[in-house]
Amino acid sequence: MSASDPRIVARVLAAIMLAACQTADPEVAAICEGDAAAQLIATATPLESFELSPARGRTMMYLAEHAHVATHVGVGCGAKAVRVADGAHMRVARVHPDPDADDASVACLVEANRFFKLDLEGHAPPKLTAARLSCPLTIPSAAGVVVQEGPEYAYISDWWHYPEFPSRSGAVLIADDIGQPRIRGSLVYYQQEGQLQVHDLQTRTSSLIQGDLAEFALSDTHVLWREATGVDIAPMHLLELTTGVDIELGDFDAAIDNPSMGDRPELGWSWNFDLAGKYVLHVPEDPGAPREAFDLHGTRLPLPLPGSVLLMLASGHLLAEDEATPGIFATRPGDANTTRLDYPRSPDTPMTLAVVEDRLEAVFGDALHEVPLDGGPARLLVDDVGADRHWLDERHLATIFAGKLTVIDTTTGAREIHGEHATLSALAPDAEGLYFNVAAAPGDPNNGLWYLPRTALAP
Repeated sequence: MSASDPRIVARVLAAIMLAACQTADPEVAAICEGDAAAQLIATATPLESFELSPARGRTMMYLAEHAHVATHVGVGCGAKAVRVADGAHMRVARVHPDPDADDASVACLVEANRFFKLDLEGHAPPKLTAARLSCPLTIPSAAGVVVQEGPEYAYISDWWHYPEFPSRSGAVLIADDIGQPRIRGSLVYYQQEGQLQVHDLQTRTSSLIQGDLAEFALSDTHVLWREATGVDIAPMHLLELTTGVDIELGDFDAAIDNPSMGDRPELGWSWNFDLAGKYVLHVPEDPGAPREAFDLHGTRLPLPLPGSVLLMLASGHLLAEDEATPGIFATRPGDANTTRLDYPRSPDTPMTLAVVEDRLEAVFGDALHEVPLDGGPARLLVDDVGADRHWLDERHLATIFAGKLTVIDTTTGAREIHGEHATLSALAPDAEGLYFNVAAAPGDPNNGLWYLPRTALAP
């Protein structure tokens, strides 16, 4: 669809009108744009967990108490919430690339992997819709949604393209009996009977890319694939999608390599792309085996990385922990040596690592440090930080410590308490606020899900 397509124009106008209506509602504005925390949903007992699903003009909220679960939908950040599914774990069905375009009335029942139509007023029970399809692995695109057929998730199944979900009008079968496809723009890549195929959602045609294939990983520009040799050692190839140039990189060896290759690099892989898709990494499961990397021209690069891989960063850094020479090390493809990171350490004090955007943080006890990847000295950011924490901007950190939801100005050290008896928190999908759970004594009217708008977080 072009920018002048009347369907796009209608959607944009509808979104603008809906936003205007929400702003005009004083009750919604007081909660979502106010200057203090507000309770969205009261619960009889403290929450054990909650989950958020943003949608067009609304937020879906799944709440789990010890003996009861329910799904609610509220306006904007979740104001004026209505219970739409009792005893059920629902999520907004993801059928658009932008979650703000998704309809909160079309949901996925997590326990059954089925689509349901919800009454957002809460008067009628959920109604099964698109009964032929399974909902946990929808793949949204600008040309419509790619979705799996069948009432339950299965590794091998039929996949369809629905231009106007949930309507079957114009729906096209992409392929039958395939694993989960992967999408780039309007092109859907999938493996079928040892062949790598691509389906164009615009032209609705499929074509062969590569045969004799056992498994593949996909970047924006290349396919990394393993030959189907039927033996434990098989060549690994890098195929450039635009030119069709194929380069043999090396061998997959089942004795040291993990065969799992996913759409995204995860722990447990051996051959895959880095997070940015700029390099191919070969990190054998055997920590004693040599590691190596390749650029997209197939040039072999050093990858000095001892021990077990812990994390991968978008910058290209890989972090590993080496028990032989205790410590955490960082390296990037092409580096001549590893860099030993400086961080507080003690066998008696717990430490956790986290990647925030493109930097590394370590919580040592209850003190938060920034750990430079160049080996420079770690910098103490702030004390009295809990495991539950979120950066609101470059200087303000929200954390739950000793049961108090606190916002800390890390430049001045100033602290402001925004909630008592807090146990769980989550940053709003649009980063415009913070959700948190109040877990006071059973029967306390403050128990439940609260929202702290961005306007109150860091004035």
